Amino acid sequence: MAIAGFAVGAAERNELLPRTDIVPGDVVTITVAETLHKRHRLASRLLGTVMTLSGLLALLTVILVRDAVTRGLSPLLSLSRVLQSRTEGDMTPLPDQHLSAELRTFTQAINGLLGKLDAAVRHQRRFMADAAHQLRTPVAALKVELAHAMRESDPALHARALGLLHEGMVRMSRLTGQLLTLARAEPGALSTVNFKRIDLYEVCHEVGRRIIDAGLRADVDFGLEGEPHTWVMGDRLLLEEAASNLIDNALKYAGQNVSITLSARRVGDQAVLSVEDTGGGVPASELPRLGERFHRPQDSAPGGSGLGLAIVREIAQTHGGTLICALPAQGGFRAELSLPLASEPGTGN
Repeated sequence: MAIAGFAVGAAERNELLPRTDIVPGDVVTITVAETLHKRHRLASRLLGTVMTLSGLLALLTVILVRDAVTRGLSPLLSLSRVLQSRTEGDMTPLPDQHLSAELRTFTQAINGLLGKLDAAVRHQRRFMADAAHQLRTPVAALKVELAHAMRESDPALHARALGLLHEGMVRMSRLTGQLLTLARAEPGALSTVNFKRIDLYEVCHEVGRRIIDAGLRADVDFGLEGEPHTWVMGDRLLLEEAASNLIDNALKYAGQNVSITLSARRVGDQAVLSVEDTGGGVPASELPRLGERFHRPQDSAPGGSGLGLAIVREIAQTHGGTLICALPAQGGFRAELSLPLASEPGTGN
């Protein structure tokens, strides 16, 4: 026997309760059913509430993040406006007052870059001014000598005018080469990343071999001394140019019947390339100015440009070294290019 309670739809929960005490001897099953619509409505209301709260929370988060980002980026926008309003060539540092530590680090990096750019621009302007100043006179002289050679009808005088023109062109070529070397040796113009380990004694030996003939023609006793394996990190062509300029300077100003000694040696943690002569030297008052661009001591021999020692000084600074000029106690003149000593090959930098 079965007593049916409720049966509503297909979506229902059934409980079967068997009883034997209602009709003695018979089993009575009571079926109780409850629909799921109520639970579905409750779940829907709960889901709607959760979604609404989640949406409001997401909207509030977006508003707060946008406000924080706007406030955080406002100093950058101000810095951008400052940079955009600047004129060409304005390399003054950016203001970093009232900035956070993170932004202050950023502005300090920008100011460092502006400082490097300002130094590069100043070097470029100085080089252009120096080049224009130094090339103006020889170019004008060449024009005069060329016009004179073109007007001269006498073969002997014409040949003499052409000789003067050739000498002027040689001086012009030398000056141009020195200016180009000076531009290449300026700080920042050469990447030290490409420096290689170089034996400074080999540099001296190579330069001495090339210049020995000029020494013989000038009636000079030329000598080479030093210690092999005096290693430095640098650019070989620039170091050879430095040694050549020091020797040219000695040949030009030391005079005849003198001795010139080129040497490379180790002094503590420094590698020293020096050129010493037994000539008349220079006045002691001139020593502080030696190495300035286009400066020539009083009563110096004609024909120089005042760039030789300046080039050597620039090369020394590019290699992290110094140029030292001195008057030895026994007389004469000594110029020393002092560079940081590098480690032996195979032992690291």
